[in-house]
Amino acid sequence: LAWYSGSEITTHFENVQWDPSLNVWHKGVFESGASWNPKTAGYDFDTYLASIESNADFTEWTVTMKEGVTFHDGSAATIADYVFSVYSTMLNPRTGSNAMKYVEGYQDCKDGVTEEMTGLTYDEATNTATFKLAQAYWDFTGSLAGIILIPKAAFEGIAWADMDTSDYYLKPIGTGPYMIDKVQMPDYLTLV
Repeated sequence: LAWYSGSEITTHFENVQWDPSLNVWHKGVFESGASWNPKTAGYDFDTYLASIESNADFTEWTVTMKEGVTFHDGSAATIADYVFSVYSTMLNPRTGSNAMKYVEGYQDCKDGVTEEMTGLTYDEATNTATFKLAQAYWDFTGSLAGIILIPKAAFEGIAWADMDTSDYYLKPIGTGPYMIDKVQMPDYLTLV
């Protein structure tokens, strides 16, 4: 698959709300944790997540990643990558998502008072992340399932504000069904 841009490509990561034309290849290289199935009116865990579960009052949510998930370069995708991806959606100023606004400690983290949300913990041994919410939210599944998985290791030492201009996005790796093969800036990229 070759993707030719009608305008100059300067990076292969764009906020798809800004440029919906990039959504076509973006969804092939990256994938969210689960996909909505209108036939069953529920989520299919057909990508990197195994499950998303909540307690009875919807104030605590547990995300479990599948074992053996890898990025296109063969490196393991872990729950630490998932948690990093959660933070990248809210702390990268260009993305600025508020999907985690119900998690305890969200606002302090978003405002830079703390580096992490107090309501988000993870356990690499069980491949799970737990989200404690400040208030009940019955529809939090969509926020958790919609996280695009990116490798934490690729951004070591890079500030949230500098993520979009990092070298990673010149030829990013994801967990989706397609991998970027060739990049010819600013004209095209090919996927295999």
